[in-house]
Amino acid sequence: MKYQIAKSTLLFLLLTSMLTAQQMYTVQFDENNLTFNKCESFDIARIKGCLLDGKPGKPLLPCKRIEILIPPNKTCLKIEVINCIYTPLSGYYKLYPAQPPVPLTGIPVNHEFAMNEALYSSSNQYPETCVEIIEERNIAGNKIIALRITPLIY
Repeated sequence: MKYQIAKSTLLFLLLTSMLTAQQMYTVQFDENNLTFNKCESFDIARIKGCLLDGKPGKPLLPCKRIEILIPPNKTCLKIEVINCIYTPLSGYYKLYPAQPPVPLTGIPVNHEFAMNEALYSSSNQYPETCVEIIEERNIAGNKIIALRITPLIY
């Protein structure tokens, strides 16, 4: 089973529709802002300034959402991670799996505990990428993209 976690510092390049419209960003997370709490036999990782996010059954990971203004008349073609430095953390961790959402109706829903056994027993890193585009929208005529950055790799 994989219980090691690595934190990351990443440098990524946002490519838009014109070569002259490249934007480069650096995102860093301070290990001093990383904490772990126990929940039953699992660990919950938290990073100051990040929210916990995950798909049911997969590890619940701290994520940061950032929004970037795209220049007028441009579109985002891709995000390219130029450099990502992973620093293994000492110790072994078993991250709590995200659970199905609870409806706001107040009516309790009985769900079985969700845990993707194949993912937890795999030696592959999760998630596969530390940055992804999660939304594109227009606000007051300005194009904005939202990125999810996941500083921990499980």
